[in-house]
Amino acid sequence: MYIMSYFLDSDQAMRIAAGENLLRFEDINGGKPVLDLSPVGKIIRDPYVLRDETGIYRLFFTDNWYSNTLGYSTSKDLYHWDKPQYLKVMGENEDVCNCWAPELCYDREREAWMLFWSTSFYSLNTDKRISNRIWYCHTRDFRTYTPAKKLFDPGYQVIDASIRCFDGWYYMAFKDERGHNSDPRYAAIRTARSRDITGPYTDISPLLTRYRTEGPLLIEEDGWMYLFYDSFGDSSYRGMRTRDFIKWEDVSSRMHFPKDCKHLCILKGDLPH
Repeated sequence: MYIMSYFLDSDQAMRIAAGENLLRFEDINGGKPVLDLSPVGKIIRDPYVLRDETGIYRLFFTDNWYSNTLGYSTSKDLYHWDKPQYLKVMGENEDVCNCWAPELCYDREREAWMLFWSTSFYSLNTDKRISNRIWYCHTRDFRTYTPAKKLFDPGYQVIDASIRCFDGWYYMAFKDERGHNSDPRYAAIRTARSRDITGPYTDISPLLTRYRTEGPLLIEEDGWMYLFYDSFGDSSYRGMRTRDFIKWEDVSSRMHFPKDCKHLCILKGDLPH
């Protein structure tokens, strides 16, 4: 069983779906949000959920287009969530323009969770967020976080990182944000890899997806690494898979995902009763 968290552009609240495999998911909770912060003037985008060793579900999310924080909440059952906290992952730096698309991956060497996201800075931006790079910190208890460090800077703006360990490498999928969705040479997904989860990430791939794609998610099943992504240019969600990060097989025609879903997360596990 797999559980999906996602949001819709129409209300920017978190919904969940479930599936027996990675290619077919159905809405649960009657298609209604399980966490909606609009009554208090907040939003939820890019919801990333993990289940820790104690069984607690931990949600991290983008809390605004312009923000120096990441949203965070916990739940025992995916339906009832504690009052969100807003984490200043970049410290007290008032130059921070945005903190987007958080995701986590367990750092086996340091025995801690690595939280990573994209951030840009007002002083380095023009009319666009050209300084977006991937940043990270570590936590062992989800109460204290190490100071943020830059994780990935290929020399141009990047957002939406997803990292998984596969065949002895840490692979990162990310969006090449150059052109800001107006230049068909960019605005699509690439991968890079590193022996250490904290980098350096090298061997950057050619563009793997069509123009105007973002929000990649890497997840492994039965020796395949799947890459799902939001193909917002044609209003669809698409996917592909690989055994070696060289040859990719498109699986989009076999996918059944919730209608209009955006920047999703998938975790393995049964739905709580």
